[in-house]
Amino acid sequence: MSFWKIRMIKMGQYYMIANLDKKEFLYPHKMGSGLKLWEIAASDLPRVLVLLLQDSDGRGGGDGDIDNPVISKFCGRWAGDRLAIVGDYDSKNIYGQMHDEEQEHYDPEWVDIFYPVRFAYEKWIDYEDYRLGRTWGHEEEWNAYLKTRGEGVDLKSPKEGAGSLRPDMILRLG
Repeated sequence: MSFWKIRMIKMGQYYMIANLDKKEFLYPHKMGSGLKLWEIAASDLPRVLVLLLQDSDGRGGGDGDIDNPVISKFCGRWAGDRLAIVGDYDSKNIYGQMHDEEQEHYDPEWVDIFYPVRFAYEKWIDYEDYRLGRTWGHEEEWNAYLKTRGEGVDLKSPKEGAGSLRPDMILRLG
């Protein structure tokens, strides 16, 4: 009989922010955040939630340019919806439906809305000092999105078979 007990130690759990009602999510790496819970909390990602969760029909200085169609599309978009910060070890497997590293597959019902939300956020907070963080290996995608500026071009995920933006996620300017 051994006096040593062997214990399985899992790697840290990865998380994403999910809108369970709209089946939309924010992938933290695209914003320069790690995927661990504390990394998300310490990143710029919670700042984006301010835009998505705003819930007031009154307006005041600093609320955002509601007349700008880019900003108004996301201002309060998630207000009142069921949201969760879901982990990849959770038994409900919501994370796995959104993103599966091993199979390199995104469930087409789930949409990562980070690029259009980031675009709207940076129109809303138009100060260089308050720009969102780097994009951790997603710079090429982000730059491609900026070039299209949401003018009806579907942005595909780098993963094979990934879903494109839904029609309500396409921003048309002009």
